[in-house]
Amino acid sequence: MAWAYGRAVVLDDEDGEAWFQLAAAEARRHQFDLAERSLSRATELNPVRPGILFLRGWIREGLGQPADAIRLYSQHLEIHPHDQVTRRRLVNLLGRERRYAEAFREAQIVSAAEPDDIGVLEVTTDLAFRSKHSAEGKKLLAELETRAESDPDMVLRVVGLMARNDQNKAAVEYADAWAARHPDDSRG
Repeated sequence: MAWAYGRAVVLDDEDGEAWFQLAAAEARRHQFDLAERSLSRATELNPVRPGILFLRGWIREGLGQPADAIRLYSQHLEIHPHDQVTRRRLVNLLGRERRYAEAFREAQIVSAAEPDDIGVLEVTTDLAFRSKHSAEGKKLLAELETRAESDPDMVLRVVGLMARNDQNKAAVEYADAWAARHPDDSRG
């Protein structure tokens, strides 16, 4: 794709969409410097093209500029508040930057939009504890424990989450109780 769009912009330097697609293809290849240049040209040609804020945020994230990426993802979400893909990227980035309270707020939005996604629930629970929302964390943890009852792999993830959040004794008790309730399951 990058090669094809590269040829397209050589043939027509005024094709803003081709420049945008070239930037996206370069970002997928982790060629963020090239992607930045292509996106700059795309923005010159079509400054209101949907997706520019997201793509610029992704590029800035790839270039090691998390503050810019967070700002750009947030601006994108003001325009497209139901874009859960971008919101998930924002949650992950905020978490990596240890901005747990902000990450928790964003994770709650993803969790509300995708209530059946146990992975989202796990991240939201972890961020609740990390952002010092212990009461909410305990409530979410209870929901995770209920959902994990028939899945020993999920039980392991819940135990890990508890251990990461200084609940070692509770994690051991939970694992032992699960094993006791499932005596015929060798995974216990």
